[in-house]
Amino acid sequence: MDYYVIGQRIRKTRKAHGLSQEQLAELVGISTTHMSHIETGNTKLSLPVLVSLAEALEVSTDELLRRGGGLGVHVVATMTRSNELRVSQHPL
Repeated sequence: MDYYVIGQRIRKTRKAHGLSQEQLAELVGISTTHMSHIETGNTKLSLPVLVSLAEALEVSTDELLRRGGGLGVHVVATMTRSNELRVSQHPL
């Protein structure tokens, strides 16, 4: 899973909504530093934070996760025992 690409989708969507990193971080309940690290792919994204980001940005989690605009790919997100997000993509 390419966390940089996911972060760039989040950044693009955030900017389209006219939100700063600080504003989005506050809506989601994370620090501005963590928000920056998510957008740059410097940290792995937890499932609860992904869901909160999608809700704050009024998009589906699929829109943030899918590669190539989401066409022809099925995305499965699961949490490991250590609360790490694992994402796999499968062609439709």
